[in-house]
Amino acid sequence: MRRNRAGRVVPAVVAAALLAGCTAPAADPGTPTAPVGAPSASATPARTLTGDKKATGQALPAQVAGWTLDRRQTAGGAASGFYTRPGAQGDLVITLTPVPLTDDALAHALDDPQPVGAATCGVLPGAGTTACYRPLEGGNLRVAGALPVADLAAVADAVHATLK
Repeated sequence: MRRNRAGRVVPAVVAAALLAGCTAPAADPGTPTAPVGAPSASATPARTLTGDKKATGQALPAQVAGWTLDRRQTAGGAASGFYTRPGAQGDLVITLTPVPLTDDALAHALDDPQPVGAATCGVLPGAGTTACYRPLEGGNLRVAGALPVADLAAVADAVHATLK
């Protein structure tokens, strides 16, 4: 038994009947409960992308494609380099991360991801910055900055060429 605010006893049956009237009706058996195209538990797992060079134990180059390393930063196993170039309208941020890429991760990390050579490039959601990813063994390489996609992909290729 429950008591209402006035201290009167309200039978649990009445409370349950009131709550039952507030629930949504059962779905029609022929109506899907998830939107068409929504992921399901039986969906195929995301494919892990890998490359020919390891992500760990690598050093970012001091210079690459006319860009000069200005400063380094490490956090959580990732190494980032901030690169500058005279006359450039912004920096490049090059990051080596020990987090493998998957098709699904790229689809979420980039708006409208497109293959450009060995890289996958697109715009970082919310940031408006273009980025290119290259898969590595056990991680990935990301180059981000205010350059045309083809130029970012070329920088990603140049950095990849410096890796062991």
